Amino acid sequence: SLLDGARAAGNPDVHVRMSPLERGKRLGPLDLPCHEEIESSSLKFLTTQPVGWDFAQAVSRFNANVSYSGLLHATTQEHLFAENKEKLISAGISSLISKEGDQESIPLLELEQQFHALRRLVASKAGFSCFTTLPGFREKVGWKVAKALKRNDDGISHAAIDMLCALMEPMHQDYDLRQEQLNKSSLLSSEKFLDGLLDMWTGLVVRQAGALVVAGVLDFLTFSLCSPYSETTDGKQFDTLLEKVAGRGRTLFRLFQHPSMTIVKGAGLIMKAIIEEGEEEIGARMQQLALAEGALPQHLLTALYTQSADGRFLTNRQLSRHLVGLWTTSTAPTMELMKRILPAGLLTFLESEDTVPNDDIDRLNTRDNLKLAMEADKKDSNAVLLAAGKGLATAKVAALATAELVTEKTYVYTDQAKKIAEKHMELALTHWRQRMGSNWQPSINWVRSDTSPSTGPAWLSKNNERPIVLRKRREHVKSTANWLLFYYHFNKDHSKSNLIWNYKTREELREGLESEIAAFKQARELSGKAMISWNHTEFRVDYNSLGEEIRIGDYFLRLLLEEDQMGGQESVITDSSTFFNDLYHRFLLTPKVEMKCLCLQAMAIVYGRHWEDIGPFHDTRYILAMLDRSVDRQERDRLVLFLSKLILHRENVVDVLKAGGLKTL
Repeated sequence: SLLDGARAAGNPDVHVRMSPLERGKRLGPLDLPCHEEIESSSLKFLTTQPVGWDFAQAVSRFNANVSYSGLLHATTQEHLFAENKEKLISAGISSLISKEGDQESIPLLELEQQFHALRRLVASKAGFSCFTTLPGFREKVGWKVAKALKRNDDGISHAAIDMLCALMEPMHQDYDLRQEQLNKSSLLSSEKFLDGLLDMWTGLVVRQAGALVVAGVLDFLTFSLCSPYSETTDGKQFDTLLEKVAGRGRTLFRLFQHPSMTIVKGAGLIMKAIIEEGEEEIGARMQQLALAEGALPQHLLTALYTQSADGRFLTNRQLSRHLVGLWTTSTAPTMELMKRILPAGLLTFLESEDTVPNDDIDRLNTRDNLKLAMEADKKDSNAVLLAAGKGLATAKVAALATAELVTEKTYVYTDQAKKIAEKHMELALTHWRQRMGSNWQPSINWVRSDTSPSTGPAWLSKNNERPIVLRKRREHVKSTANWLLFYYHFNKDHSKSNLIWNYKTREELREGLESEIAAFKQARELSGKAMISWNHTEFRVDYNSLGEEIRIGDYFLRLLLEEDQMGGQESVITDSSTFFNDLYHRFLLTPKVEMKCLCLQAMAIVYGRHWEDIGPFHDTRYILAMLDRSVDRQERDRLVLFLSKLILHRENVVDVLKAGGLKTL
């Protein structure tokens, strides 16, 4: 959590080492980045070591002088005698994989230094692309990581996996989605490697050890399976890896009990991907495991009670709310549990169509892949073309206007400028065309070059480069309930006939969830290796603060009568027939006159509002007999009031007349 928090606060250089940094090898203060000449020299020394140095010393000095987030000067400058940084990076990587030594006997500290050096190099754009362009690099890295994981050292495993994550997801700002797709395709191509990685991860989770390694594997899986990163994962490889992770579902649910919020968040993101994009059977199994592993009350607690200004906690809250929605979709046992935990009046907001006054921002999907794909390969474009690309990404009208502007401006440039303009306009239009269709194509004013006449835009040519194709996300399970309105009203106080909700009831729910979670954790710890499941069928929350309220079914009589006296016309009663029968049953059973009067008054209100739904009342003759025998004025008045509502139904009028009701009145 400390590592994740530091990186989230904007420090990409923070990392974990097995030994302290050797400050004597750093040619500058720690609080400032090293000069470009120092970076270049350290990089060159990886290829050619000075006299008296061995390769291990060159690697350690490189790590001491280069930031963990990568080379700050990783691109060739546009001036005379500028160094070719791309060649230097490629040479440094070649040296690292050729002089790595025996990976099974090399000291652990040296092996860690090699992984850290690779991590620094592949964090740059040139190093990131070397994974697929540099001959032998991919195979060497595969063997290197496989042998490192077999050494069963958490420090080495963490360094290796962190380096793999830098190859999965670009750590530099200038995104290249096509290269990201190529790297992912190579890394996920070996099922044997994936099985070994997941088996190691499972073992650590079961032993409750290696939190850094567990978090690193979760990052690797997040970049492979979770939106928005999964859009650049090959579809077949995505399905294969998703099934492998889903097969270890209990391991994933164990992480929801982890003390680190970072690991809980990572597990939640992967769970979200499994339920949404997995097959129906996989989603149903995850929903069952959410109950058996006690994950639902944990996330419900986070979803309901997280109040913080810290963006990380709010991200976890948003994730928990999303998971609770997925776990309760089309699952009867889960909804039955929710009815035992929460008041029925609060759950009615899930079926409401009202909107929430305020909404929170999306803290889970923070990268727009479509925008990145449309802006790909625009490195050489001028300001006019950059504006054109952004215009195309916003709307069709803006695209037309920008195209006309580029057409007009480029006429004053040279023929070379016209070629560049046409190339980049067509590239942007090709990517945008994949989304917007082809209705508007004939209306574009294309820029032509006198030296290369054509009969149409370049995207009609067979020799054009294939656009970046993003994997389309699936949502097999999607919550349709109005959870936003539910969470909004959860934090409000309510005093209605179907819901009394205030600070006391919220605290009673919190205490009930926390005590149940603690009891389940304790039982799991005491059980050792035995597999136990949460007994969710017997869990319920009792609201003792409402014990003095007269309650029939899901409704409070006192508030129902008060609402009627205040002239409230809007009825909150959902199942009127059941509630009316419950009232009549209580009326027949109670020996107290005061309680009979309350029931009669409530029955009059309910029947007056819902007599069409309830239908005819078959005990009208009994009510008239009670009125005839009554010696209590309040009871008499309530019986008359009830009769006045009964005669709204035509069949009840006939029963009153047949029983001599006029004479009784």
